[in-house]
Amino acid sequence: MIIHSVIIKLIRNGAGVGPDYSITIYGHGTIVYEGKENVKVKDVVEEAISEGKIMALLNEFKNSGFFSLNDNFSAAGVTDRPYTTISISIPSDTGKMIEKKITHYHNDRTVPETLKKLEEKIDDIVQTQRWIGETYDAQIFKQKTQEPEIPVPKIPKITKPPQKNSKKNTKPLLAICMIALIVVIIIFLVINLGIIDISSDTSPPSKIYNPEITTIATASNILDYEDFTPLESFEKGDTVNIYFEYTDIKNIDSEGSCDVLIELKVKLDQLEVFSGSYSIKKFESYSKYSFETDETWSTGLYTVELKLKDNNTNKINTKESSFTLTEVSFKIETLEPVEELYTDGKFDIKLEFNQGDILKIYQVYEGFEVDEHNKCDLEFTLDIKLDGSTVLTLNASETNPLNNSRLWWLDLNDYYLEDGFYYAYSYLTDNFTSEIVKDITFFIINE
Repeated sequence: MIIHSVIIKLIRNGAGVGPDYSITIYGHGTIVYEGKENVKVKDVVEEAISEGKIMALLNEFKNSGFFSLNDNFSAAGVTDRPYTTISISIPSDTGKMIEKKITHYHNDRTVPETLKKLEEKIDDIVQTQRWIGETYDAQIFKQKTQEPEIPVPKIPKITKPPQKNSKKNTKPLLAICMIALIVVIIIFLVINLGIIDISSDTSPPSKIYNPEITTIATASNILDYEDFTPLESFEKGDTVNIYFEYTDIKNIDSEGSCDVLIELKVKLDQLEVFSGSYSIKKFESYSKYSFETDETWSTGLYTVELKLKDNNTNKINTKESSFTLTEVSFKIETLEPVEELYTDGKFDIKLEFNQGDILKIYQVYEGFEVDEHNKCDLEFTLDIKLDGSTVLTLNASETNPLNNSRLWWLDLNDYYLEDGFYYAYSYLTDNFTSEIVKDITFFIINE
């Protein structure tokens, strides 16, 4: 079968602090693990993997949009940090093997969340935890929190010198006592004469808190502190996420409790279009706020004004950011081979079909033009290719703008497709604008 020629590889380089190992998955059903540094098993391990798990991995590659991502994610060219490399070799639509490889440095904030999930999914399906032990994040946390050992100095043993049987001289002792008595009398006289004011407050001044928003940014997604994907341009209907960091808040207790009020205003041409507020009761140095846009929002440059008030000090700090809102671009949002399609638009992906099955390919599209009569004019073409040659072409059209999806339905009893690794190309034309967009997916047919 075609799946037997697939090769998937995951390489994690810990840069001296994290696990250093590689996993190679062969489509014929073999895993090869090689542990190098900072792992539980520093050896080569080979074992079998089921075809079902390999198909699940191929499904994860499709869901992540792996083939459309950049090949390298390195923040400002810094390459001395831990990194992960994923590669996959699959048959192309011409029958030749093609390879796609992506390297992700862990200090890069722009890496898509789908790529991180794909890396984790490979580890999960293969169950690499049994070979590597602690995760990279756990090791880093342990290094940061572990206190270094402080050597206890050895105290030299003091040997009491032998006493001589001589008569003690008490004159020095009497002189010391007289001096101490004189000092006590002088201190008593100075205090009672008011020369020294012992009632004055000599304690250090209390800390002055000045709350400050140190960072603010719009983002496509936010996971944790310093872990977000910056984005300055959104389309109508998108969710806009606001990420910000703050400092110098007066805490109520050692648990980090605080009383902070966050107020957000979104403006277009100085006109307020959205506002919201919420409270922060525990200091975490960062926070986030999200709001939805829709078709009623105008396109343009929006200003985001964020105000932070520390209710314990009544002090306020503000900071601004901005983002651009555009019309929804004409595109094919989804193109997947499916097993089941539900009424709410959700579906189950299926990559492998047998002769006699119903082959279903589901696509979702948006951003097309609608005329004054509330009509659209769309043309669809689906080309199915094997080894670079088109073996089947399907066509359709649409004029109802309420329909933004299409389900291609092929009974493999009526359309004979031989066993192989197929690519399905979808071409969508908006005749009102003459724009053409395309997308690609793949599926496998076996006996």
